[in-house]
Amino acid sequence: MSGAPGWYPDPGGQPDCYRYWDGERWSAQTTADPGGAAPQSMTAAAPAARPRAARWLITITVLAVAVAIAAVALQIRERHDQPVLFPDPTAGATRSPRADATPSGSPSPEPTARNIGCPEGAPDARAPHPADDRVYGGNLSFPRVAAFTPERSENRLTFAYDLTQQVRTVSLDPPWIAQLGVGRLIADGYPRDAEHTAEFVTECIVASELYEPYDPQRRDVVSRAIRVSGTDAWLLTTDVVVSVPQLGFAGDHLAVVVVPDGADWGLFFGAVPIGDRELTTTLTRTILSLRVG
Repeated sequence: MSGAPGWYPDPGGQPDCYRYWDGERWSAQTTADPGGAAPQSMTAAAPAARPRAARWLITITVLAVAVAIAAVALQIRERHDQPVLFPDPTAGATRSPRADATPSGSPSPEPTARNIGCPEGAPDARAPHPADDRVYGGNLSFPRVAAFTPERSENRLTFAYDLTQQVRTVSLDPPWIAQLGVGRLIADGYPRDAEHTAEFVTECIVASELYEPYDPQRRDVVSRAIRVSGTDAWLLTTDVVVSVPQLGFAGDHLAVVVVPDGADWGLFFGAVPIGDRELTTTLTRTILSLRVG
């Protein structure tokens, strides 16, 4: 009902009986004298209806605030040095290197790291580093991760130097591991900009012995500039889907970070099963904790 507040004939039909309308609702009290004052309960408990224009103003203000909050949240996410590595953790599986699995079926004619032009390195050639609670390789380090093994070499990445990693078993049959590692790339043989170096190194990893027997397929997720200890760097993440039906997940989520090291490059690489929320969080935190020097 619309209309000015006042006493009106009882809408229930009682003869010679009036009920008060305050602009929004009827009073519980009735009267035989429609000239009297409004019931006290109506004036105390029921505020007058807001003008329609005021209600529209409130609605518009609320919507504007919601849009502004969403825009700020989006900007924060876009500016953050570390993007979400697994937008949909249930969509696939991430990679963990396999140290001794036997290929199923005949080897596919996929390119190897050598025949796509990846430089020859010496991953076991270690440089001096501090002995503390961080894992070091090249010019990079990250805090040692609990529930992963102590540092060890990864000599299947034949194009790198000074390479060390922590690993964690994620499958026993077939054997498969998650990895977090750092090392160095000698400038000769790599592009001179971080973006193309990250792309080249990612392709070298996918073509290496870690994946080459398993028909790996790349599905890139993120490729963007970040900063590590105030130094411009590049992050590339990709899902590496493999043909190992008994593995229990689709493959690996691989993250590569390259950071200038004079004329050379510092390298971080990490691989965890796609869909593993715990290891996804570990990978993200490790990238965020990378330090130059």
